[in-house]
Amino acid sequence: MDRVRAYIREARDPNEVGPDGRTLLVLALGLCFDGRGESLVADLLDRGADPNRPSAWANFDGLLTVSNSLPLVGQFLDRGLRLNDVYETDAGQGGLTAGPATLLDHAYAVRDYISPRRKKVNALANKYAGGLGKRRRFIDDVIALLEARGAKRAADLGRPE
Repeated sequence: MDRVRAYIREARDPNEVGPDGRTLLVLALGLCFDGRGESLVADLLDRGADPNRPSAWANFDGLLTVSNSLPLVGQFLDRGLRLNDVYETDAGQGGLTAGPATLLDHAYAVRDYISPRRKKVNALANKYAGGLGKRRRFIDDVIALLEARGAKRAADLGRPE
């Protein structure tokens, strides 16, 4: 992992894409599991990494999966993360949404998935991860930040204000 981190830090092009289609930003997000990856992600964004490559959805989903850092979410937004692109999603593929969805729809789906009403999810989190209270607050804060920055739900796009 240290060699991968070093490669990402030293790469000339922050938007480099590997043969498998993964960007350095995707790789860096994958390294956030141990708490050291967030600074690597932030550094790539500061160096000009495009938060919309390979897609805004892929990067946002990765970010929500590995981080509880609202400032890092803010950096993605500051660097131009496209909030209102609409994606066709399929809950049958393990996703949390089905049909047209935006990043805001995805954040709401995550919130619903970890809600206190989902006893099985909460029992596992309580047993192995110390509960989901902090995670729920983070997701609520992300939703508020997205809405403050103009994010819409797919169903609301195209409707007159």
